Amino acid sequence: MRRAMKLCFAPEVLGFEKVKLNLFYDHKKGHKIECLAFAVRVEHVHYPEKAWEEYAAGNPYDWEADSHPMHSPEGYKFFVDDIKGKVKKLGISHSFKIGDVVWCTKKKRWYLVDTGK
Repeated sequence: MRRAMKLCFAPEVLGFEKVKLNLFYDHKKGHKIECLAFAVRVEHVHYPEKAWEEYAAGNPYDWEADSHPMHSPEGYKFFVDDIKGKVKKLGISHSFKIGDVVWCTKKKRWYLVDTGK
């Protein structure tokens, strides 16, 4: 993500954090995970909240949630086509579906926010 951020298609990396995990995943058997994990802190992407809530509920993505011309299927495809080669050169595993690529309503642009590496 840090390499992606330098190419201006991912949110800026602000730092790294240590996170102590203490998770129970099967109370009947007493299974739990306790460990120290690391998290990447990045700039916030101001996504269209109502559109995402409806999309997460199984509705089609609301392209009219922001009136900017790049917040459209064509703008999304333009962004994805523009970064595909860059992502491949960086060796980042990727998916370009809505959710991995998010529109920022504050900066009026698309970001790649989720990669596999």
